[in-house]
Amino acid sequence: MDNLETHQPEVFSYHLIRFTVLGALRFFLFPPRKGKVPGLEFSLCLFTMNLGHNVFSISRYKFTTLALVARWKDQESVQTFTDSKLSSNSVLSHWHVTMRPYRRWGSYTGTNDAHLFEKANFPGEPVIGLTVAKLKLSQTLRFTKWGKPVEDLVAGHTGKRLATVGMRPPQYFSTFSIWDNEQEMLSMVNGSKKELNGMIHKDAMNERSRKPFHHEFTTMRLLTLKESGSFEGENGFTHLRNKGL
Repeated sequence: MDNLETHQPEVFSYHLIRFTVLGALRFFLFPPRKGKVPGLEFSLCLFTMNLGHNVFSISRYKFTTLALVARWKDQESVQTFTDSKLSSNSVLSHWHVTMRPYRRWGSYTGTNDAHLFEKANFPGEPVIGLTVAKLKLSQTLRFTKWGKPVEDLVAGHTGKRLATVGMRPPQYFSTFSIWDNEQEMLSMVNGSKKELNGMIHKDAMNERSRKPFHHEFTTMRLLTLKESGSFEGENGFTHLRNKGL
């Protein structure tokens, strides 16, 4: 593994883009693809959902706010893409962050050979969690039963700065979350904050190990390179707030 200041140029990016209705439909049906966009190695486009809302409530689904998960050859490719493809009148707002992974579990086509970088020793540094999954349709009810309480846990966690869930029907899901630091993320993952029902996540992971929900599943921890734009009127989700940055 290399330090984040290495010559290795590869990056991941996560985008939250609010479109007009027609713009969202067009981008969702014809998303960026490897071989069509210079420097793009992997991508998944999804519509987003409000965490904590009932799965049967229309208020849960944000069909005009799309999430794009992408892997790139370098940061310049991300900038070229955003300048050329996300500057039209159909884009009402756009927030994104570029990242480099330092931990990875599971397997998902297009991400397995991504370079892992050494995590610098900054205990208070914000960290990002990213999950990408292809659901087994036969496991939809089990996945909902075990996954929804975890989603509610994340939504109410005091160490969480931003969290979203994305879906591309019928099988593709992604979760994205920014945390004050790695300790706060682990308090959710390992259940160290009992007042927040933290064991919910550990129990769900044990159930997944017993009988997998997915055809493919990977989860990564990442560190921020650059954050740009705003989401729902806010920005600076990845800044070192205790240092006033």
